[in-house]
Amino acid sequence: MSTPAADGTVLIVDNLDQAAVRALLTLLWDTSHEVLSFSEANQE
Repeated sequence: MSTPAADGTVLIVDNLDQAAVRALLTLLWDTSHEVLSFSEANQE
């Protein structure tokens, strides 16, 4: 799910393991997206 914001887009994903996080960040960087912030919340 992504929500447009005035200064960019917020991407919210759930239940990603470390490999999936790396793949997502690599995809974003390789397609010239600028990742300004990254946060992980464990919900157990």
